[in-house]
Amino acid sequence: MLTQRPEQGRSAASDSNIASRNGTYTGANRGPLILPDGRPLEGTGRRITLRATCAAHVANGQIISHREYYDQLELYSQLGFGLVKLDSARA
Repeated sequence: MLTQRPEQGRSAASDSNIASRNGTYTGANRGPLILPDGRPLEGTGRRITLRATCAAHVANGQIISHREYYDQLELYSQLGFGLVKLDSARA
């Protein structure tokens, strides 16, 4: 389960159609998490903290779309994964 809290000293920004917010997700990986290659990762129990930004498009007072952005490498690193060199034949 992850919880989000706004970062201290940073406020949400908005204009008439777009709203954005910076924050931090904290929680524990209780799984499953689908890896980029499609394999499921069972819960590791590891604690994670991720900086994130979300952006929403608003029309007529309602959110039309909402997107979350975070550093996936930061997430995988905290779960114990690292970078590997790909075989040029596979890339």
